[in-house]
Amino acid sequence: MNAYIITEDNLDKYRDYLDPEEAENIGREFFSGMAVEDDGGDFMAGMIWELLDSENEEMEISSNLKWIHSVIDPAGESLFEEYKMLVSNEDVAESRFEFADEECKDQKPLLETQGFRTEEKEGRTVIVTVGDLMKLKSLRLDKKIPPYIKPISSLAERDFMRGIMNCIFHSRRPLVEDLNSLPKDWYDEDLSCYAMADGRVNGFLLVHRTALGKFRVELFIDVGPDSQKDLLHMARFAIKQAIDLYDEGTQVVLVRRDEATSKLVEYLFPGKKGLEVLAGNRREQ
Repeated sequence: MNAYIITEDNLDKYRDYLDPEEAENIGREFFSGMAVEDDGGDFMAGMIWELLDSENEEMEISSNLKWIHSVIDPAGESLFEEYKMLVSNEDVAESRFEFADEECKDQKPLLETQGFRTEEKEGRTVIVTVGDLMKLKSLRLDKKIPPYIKPISSLAERDFMRGIMNCIFHSRRPLVEDLNSLPKDWYDEDLSCYAMADGRVNGFLLVHRTALGKFRVELFIDVGPDSQKDLLHMARFAIKQAIDLYDEGTQVVLVRRDEATSKLVEYLFPGKKGLEVLAGNRREQ
């Protein structure tokens, strides 16, 4: 068995074997991928993971497994041997995962033999549809959106990055790890918007369209003087755009990253459950 790091240069070689929504993350700052081939060059196993808190000196570095697949046990064992060496070089203290995909769930025996404690539970991710958004009453979608809420298409790249840094600096919430390096075109320009106050970008609702056509909310934050009001205005903007532009079955992915986002999801969609997942973790050092 031979292990290879997946990069942007060789991604096309492995693309057919990888989850398309995770494969598109290869090349991002904190994402890594690895493939295992047999001696004949056939794909036998693969994994994509993300490092968390690698730049936060107050937190342990952890690795979040995003996708895994192994055709046979020896390939999976080789995969984790290489993975162990790679994450030890990054001082990773813990590896964990939360898999909703059935293909990844099927790797439970491999994961447990590799020392992961696993459990089935409700995950952090909630999926709704544009049809669900159309039924929302709590946001009063008929309310007028003020002119200082604008689509990110009207914002220059430099001003966009300044706004991102302003939000990062003033936020105490967990954010996407590489938020400060993702370009504006990572986000859907029809649904994503920002809030201005006193000539400064103080808030964003940023939505990424995945390789499978789902819309995933990446950032929803406002650090301005009227943050609560502006968050609602940005939500109305994005939802109205989604209703106007996409069919009712289009999926929207909401990740409950913290208590604030969990409360927001519960407020908008009372009783809506997260995806059923296989979750697990193991210590690396």
